[in-house]
Amino acid sequence: MHPTEFQNFELKKFENIVMSNNRLDVPSALTVVTETAPRRKVHIRKYTGEKLYECKECKKKYSSKSALTAHMRTHTGEFYECRECKKKFSWRSGLTVHIRTHNGEKPYKCELCQKKFSQKSSLTLHMTTHNRENPYECKLCQKMFSRKTSLTIHMRTHTGEKFYECKKCKKKFSSESGLNLHIRIHNGEKPYECELCQRKFSQKPSLNQHKRTHNGKKWRKDLNFMNVKNAKGNFLGCHG
Repeated sequence: MHPTEFQNFELKKFENIVMSNNRLDVPSALTVVTETAPRRKVHIRKYTGEKLYECKECKKKYSSKSALTAHMRTHTGEFYECRECKKKFSWRSGLTVHIRTHNGEKPYKCELCQKKFSQKSSLTLHMTTHNRENPYECKLCQKMFSRKTSLTIHMRTHTGEKFYECKKCKKKFSSESGLNLHIRIHNGEKPYECELCQRKFSQKPSLNQHKRTHNGKKWRKDLNFMNVKNAKGNFLGCHG
């Protein structure tokens, strides 16, 4: 049997198993219909692990011809180069996505809030913020998170792990953002300024707490101003 005929035979045999779903437990994604037979074959190989295309230089194998072609450029030195910054890519699609960082193009729009993104993966990640149930759950307290990194940082509140250490005082923190806030104490950086009195703070929560003190002061100041104004009017009325 010719290799191509054998591959088609194997593909049909596998598709029959998928259709019956009795003899093989396969992901539901395998039932996705692709536009052409070759694309369908490549799609199925993602799940079967079948790799028919081998690099003659290093013997590394790939499931699609396009993946092998991209890999071969690591041997030949041929790449897709960005004209703006000279950065190189082995995939044309990688260059296409990169160019959007220069021209600001964002073709992927969220239908719920109209926010736009340059990559489909960024839109997919953004969509999790709209879901009522965030995909990443803490197994200890059932708190949900939209990002895996957020869950990782949260888990340190349970384990007590602190990887980020201040070089000046050796104090440790569970997140890099926590360390960065702490460092402002040493270097005197205060990026948050009160618009009413120009007092500055190193952290935004401290500024918000400070602003509450102005609410009462402003009310007392306005009241005192009205009392002085009324008293002045009465004085002039008596001596007019």
